[in-house]
Amino acid sequence: MNDTPLKRFYFQGINPEGQKISGSLFAENQEEARAKLRKKGLAILSLDEYTADHEEKTNDRFQKFEFEGTDKNGKPARGKIEAVNDYAAFKKLIREYGFTLTALFPENISENEKQAHRQQGIPPYLKEQYQEEFGMAHNEEIKPPKNLSRSKKKSVLSEKDQLELQFFQTKIGEIIDEVNHLIQENKSILRAEQRREMEDRINLLSRLRRSNAIDHLKTLTKKIFDQLRDDSIFLSEEKLNEDQQLEMAAQKKAFLIRANEIGKEFRAGLAGVAINLTSLHPEKIKQEFQKADPFGKLGLVLYWMVVSLFGLCTVFWIFSALQLWNASQVPRVLFSLESTVLWIITGATAFLSVIFFPAVFSPKPLSWRQRSVFFLLAVGGVAVLVFESPALFPWTR
Repeated sequence: MNDTPLKRFYFQGINPEGQKISGSLFAENQEEARAKLRKKGLAILSLDEYTADHEEKTNDRFQKFEFEGTDKNGKPARGKIEAVNDYAAFKKLIREYGFTLTALFPENISENEKQAHRQQGIPPYLKEQYQEEFGMAHNEEIKPPKNLSRSKKKSVLSEKDQLELQFFQTKIGEIIDEVNHLIQENKSILRAEQRREMEDRINLLSRLRRSNAIDHLKTLTKKIFDQLRDDSIFLSEEKLNEDQQLEMAAQKKAFLIRANEIGKEFRAGLAGVAINLTSLHPEKIKQEFQKADPFGKLGLVLYWMVVSLFGLCTVFWIFSALQLWNASQVPRVLFSLESTVLWIITGATAFLSVIFFPAVFSPKPLSWRQRSVFFLLAVGGVAVLVFESPALFPWTR
C-alpha cells in the first residue's frame, strides 16, 4: 500500500479548444501531476505546488458542484467536482469520467434546493449545449463516449503533423513580429480591450511555439487571424467628424489588407506542407499510384470494349446465318464466311473475353505477377489465332 501523502498543485494550461485555463489537482509529485494534465490533453504553461497565493485565483475561476448518476459500469456514483461553470462540470463528468448523470447542482445551495434539482434532473440547456457542441440530434440520448479508455492513450504525431509542427515553429516567429507591428502601428484605431486580447493571444502563441501541441497552435493562430479581420476590434466612428472618419476608413482598409496578406501567406505555406509531403517521398507516390491503379482501370475499360466487340460479332454471325437460311444476299454472306480477318476478330474477342473473365471478377485485387500471367496468356492466344488462322479456319481464304 502506498502511504506517500498527496500534494496539491496549481496549474495553468491550454485546453484542446485553445482556451487558457487554470486550476488545481492532487498528485504525489510534480511529475505525476504533469502526466495527469497531459492525459487530459492540456498544454502546460506553468505547474507549481499550491500555496495561499493560489487560493484566490482558483476560487475566482472555479465553483464546486455536486453530482449524482452512474459510472461506466452502471454502478451508482455521486461526488463533487470543481469547474468554471455547470456546463464545464457536466461535460467533464461525461467525457473524461464516463458518468451518466441524473443530477448536477452547486454545492452551496440549501438542501431543499438540492432536492428540487434531483427531481428536475439535468437542466435542458446543458443537454442542448452538449448536443450542439458534439453535433448530436436534439432527441439523441447523451452517453459517455465509447472510446473513453482509448482517448487517454498517448498520442503520436503523424508524419503530416510533424511537418506541420515544424512549419509552425519556424513561421510563428515571423507571424508574431508582423502581427505585433500591425497592432502597434494601428493602435489609435483599435479598441483597448480587443487589442489587449490579441496581445495576450500573441504572447501565449510565443510561449507555445516550441511545444508539440499542434492542435493548440492551429486553433490559436486561427483565432488571431479571425480577430484581425473582425470589424468589432475597431473604435466607433460616431463621434468623429467627416475628415476623421475618412482618415480612419483609409487606415482600417490598409489594416485589413495587410492582415489578409499575412493570413494568406501563412495558409499558403501550410498548404505547401501537404504538397511537399507527397512530392518529396517516393514511397508516398508509390502508395498513391497503387491506390489509384490506373492500369487496372484502363484494363477494365479495354475488357468491356472487347466483350462489346465480341457481342457485335456474335450478332453479325447470327444475322448472317439467318440470311443464308432464307437464301437472302448469299454472295455477301459467303464472302463474310470466307473472310479470315472477321474470323480472327471473332476468335480473338471470344478468347480475350473468356481468359480475362476471372481477373475482372476476382473478389481480390490481382498482384502484378498474376496480371503478367494473364497478359502473356492473352498475347500468346491472339498470336496463335493470327499465325495459325489457316489451320484454325480452313474454310477461309
